[in-house]
This record gives sequence, C-alpha cells and structure tokens, in this order.
Amino acid sequence: MKITEVKNTARVKLSGKCIKCCSSSLLYFIIIALITYFQTLATNKIENSIVLAIVQAILLLINWVFGYGIVANILDLTNDKTSSITDFINSTIKNSVKYTKIGLRVLLKILIPLLIFLFTAFYWVGTQIARINKINFLCFNQNLTILASFVWALSGILLLYYILKYTLIAYIYYENPNLSEKEIADQSNNLMKKNIGKFILLLLSFLHWFLLAAIILLILNLFIEIQYLTPFAVLFYSILRPYFVVSKSEFYNELNDVKIEEIKKDDSK
Repeated sequence: MKITEVKNTARVKLSGKCIKCCSSSLLYFIIIALITYFQTLATNKIENSIVLAIVQAILLLINWVFGYGIVANILDLTNDKTSSITDFINSTIKNSVKYTKIGLRVLLKILIPLLIFLFTAFYWVGTQIARINKINFLCFNQNLTILASFVWALSGILLLYYILKYTLIAYIYYENPNLSEKEIADQSNNLMKKNIGKFILLLLSFLHWFLLAAIILLILNLFIEIQYLTPFAVLFYSILRPYFVVSKSEFYNELNDVKIEEIKKDDSK
C-alpha cells in the first residue's frame, strides 16, 4: 500500500464535493467551540469539584460523539449517501449511545498505559519542583529530573502506541454498524497491529500543510493581533479535515481488503 495512492483516491472522492465537506467541517468546529466555551464557563463558575468533574465528563462525551458524527457526514457526502451538511447532527444523535460504549471500551483498553503516563507526568512535575527549589522531598529527587523526563517520554510513546491501535474505530463502525463494541475495537487492533508505522507516514504526509498554515499565520500576525488569528486557524483545519478523514477512510479500506485477501488464502489452503 502506497500513501500517495491512498491520498490520490481521497482527492478523487472529494472532487466536486469539497465545498459541502468543508462547510460541514466548519459547522462542526463552531459546535466544538461552543462546547469548549461552556466547558470554560463551567470551570470558572462551578466550585464543587465533583459537579465540575461530572459536567466536564458530559461535555467531553458530547465532543467524542460529535467527532464520529462529522466523520460519518464527510464520508456520506463523498459516497453520495447524503447531500446535507447538517446530517452529521442526526448521525451524532442516532449513534451517540453505541459510540459512547465503544469509547468506554477503548478507554478500558488503554487504561493501564494512560495511568502509567499520568503517574510519570506527576513524578516529572515533582522532580521539577524539587530542582527549582533545590530540595528533595518525599520520593522526589532533584537529581532524577533527566531520568524522570526520559521515563515520562517513554510512557508517552507507549500511550500513543495504544491509542493508534484504536484509531480506526470510527471508520470500522461507519462501514459495519452492526458489529458489537468488542468486535469493532478488536478489528481496529488487529488491522493496526503491523501497520502503525504506515499510519504514522500518512500523518506525516500532511505535515507540509500545517507548516504552510503556520507560515501564513506568522505572516498574518504581522498585521493582526495573535488572539484574532483563531478563526483563520479554524478555517484552515476545516478545509483540511475532509481530506484527512477521507484519506484515513481509504487507508482503512486498503488494510481491510488486504486482511480479507489473507483470510481467503488461508481458507483455500
């Protein structure tokens, strides 16, 4: 599988549908911006930590299911299953319960590396405080800052590895909505097992677009104050997101086709 072929197929599918896909993506970011606003408002207004944690969890959940909604809507638009840019709201509501269950299952799958990452991050902060104050307290030693940084980075790589194993769940669910939550998570794990490197190459193939955006934003910053550049960044990512979503979908299709061929060969033996 060549990354260039995956992206070429994605461009063909997006041909003539870019405006609708980008408009849908922009609407999604507006909704996410509103969710973020309410999350910030809740953080500033709610004093009870338990209530605040519940509110933030609900908002995070809404963000999660809307993430699937926009993926499904972009794929529907490119596959001519819909012509409406607002259908992702219906898709979000319709699939919210099952996609939440999928998310909880994935969270359980990555829970151990996540806890390791959080613990090492906490320990790194402790060693930094010890180094700045030139003291040692409890188990935090100022001389262990470099070791703590290395372990934290290593745990971050481990967490990223586990997250990438389940990066295809939205696309598997889109193509196979009747599969159980366990089957969807397991299929993503199996497909990505030997293909995480290829997926990273796919991610890196979009790097030049982000570098171009950074250069444009730096130029705009000469004339516009930095706090007013957010709409430009959102507009850029709204344009790029459909290209990335469809490319990722094609990446999944390629992996799935290879897997089916391998199963057929095994059955024929």
